[in-house]
Formats: sequence, structure tokens, C-alpha cells
Amino acid sequence: MAAEFEERARERNDRPSLRIVGTRFLALSAYIAYESVSDLINRKAPSHSIPGIILACVSPVVMPILSHAKKGVGRELGALQ
Repeated sequence: MAAEFEERARERNDRPSLRIVGTRFLALSAYIAYESVSDLINRKAPSHSIPGIILACVSPVVMPILSHAKKGVGRELGALQ
């Protein structure tokens, strides 16, 4: 009974958080789409971005490590068999 109550409370608390995150992602995608179309219309050339280049170089190394850690947490929580 207590586990069922905790599950409902967790779901009730997660909904607003998920809505906030989802709204922010939609706003971010709208901003990126607007900037992209604006740059295309104005024929603005892309510029170099040192942080972007660093992120592109680091991501292939870091993402598999994070994926492995996430799977480990999932197993500990019982989400993955």
C-alpha cells in the first residue's frame, strides 16, 4: 500500500517537471528554427564556434560512458532486466 502511494506521489510530482522541460524544449526548437530560417533568408554565412568544435570532439568519447552509467543505474532500479 505504501509503495503504491509513493508511486502516485512521484507521478504527481513528475508531471509538472516534465511539462516544464517539454515546454522549454519546444521553445528552444522554435528559436533554433527561427534563427535558421532567418539566416537562410538573409544569406548569412555560418561562423566558426570554438565551443561547438570542442563539444563535437568530446561528445563521441563522453556519450558512451554516460550511456553505460545510465544502464547501470537502470539495472539498480530494476528498470532493465
